[in-house]
Amino acid sequence: STRGQFFIWATSLEFFSAPWHCSLAMVQACSAVLSLLMLLLSPMWCQARRHNSSLEPDDFKDNYFNIFKSGNRNAASHLWTSFVMQRAASLPEKTVLRAFKYFCAVSGSLLPDDPRTIYKVILPRVTGGKASGAVRHCCWPCICDMHDLVRVDTKTMETANGKKRYDFLVIGDPCRNATALNASFKDPFSGEKAPLSVAASEVKCHNGKLVGAVYSDHGYPIIGLLFNAKDDMDAATERYGRDEHDPTFGFGGMCVMRQRHGYNSGMGLIFHL
Repeated sequence: STRGQFFIWATSLEFFSAPWHCSLAMVQACSAVLSLLMLLLSPMWCQARRHNSSLEPDDFKDNYFNIFKSGNRNAASHLWTSFVMQRAASLPEKTVLRAFKYFCAVSGSLLPDDPRTIYKVILPRVTGGKASGAVRHCCWPCICDMHDLVRVDTKTMETANGKKRYDFLVIGDPCRNATALNASFKDPFSGEKAPLSVAASEVKCHNGKLVGAVYSDHGYPIIGLLFNAKDDMDAATERYGRDEHDPTFGFGGMCVMRQRHGYNSGMGLIFHL
């Protein structure tokens, strides 16, 4: 098992709270169809017009194929993070922080900035202790994978308002055991086998590092932001309450049932190999 170091996203594609699944044998075909649809919805000339000047929802759609060359965003939220941080220095802090709400750190799905995407969680810090905050997800199973496999670390990010240290969501570096990318696993939805390099084609290693990733202060790939400003915490608390005995704030029992059923919902089994 590579659970301690290899936290990797999704075999299936999901649209917000209504996921649909591709078998592993169909991953490349599904990616091709998604690529065509997004190409039709987001013409290349839009990318040229926007260039590097903003971080609005359309910028994410327009640049999808610049970021995910294969059209497959599975396991690759680190690339969304890099996209945001590369543009951050010229934009107001408020704009940059809001941009992290436009994608799910677990699945990589694009999201609306909508209250139904808010979840509350308590996660361990890589340096010890706990951090509470709000996160954004496409569906509830992602909060289970978040709780099980994601940690919190710091990183200084520069915006137009200056430099500041933020709490980011981080994963174990899959490139510490890059050979695992060639290992096959059995899809809990279809029963078929395929290597991780097919299911997560944008997860690539070079010289022992995850290609395209921004690394945290203690050397972990960043996949998203932990929202712990007062407004974000108030919105999450209003939705999920204050019971800190369950670090998933109401989803603990559902996460246990998901595990008992072989992770046959949400992003599937990949995280748990």
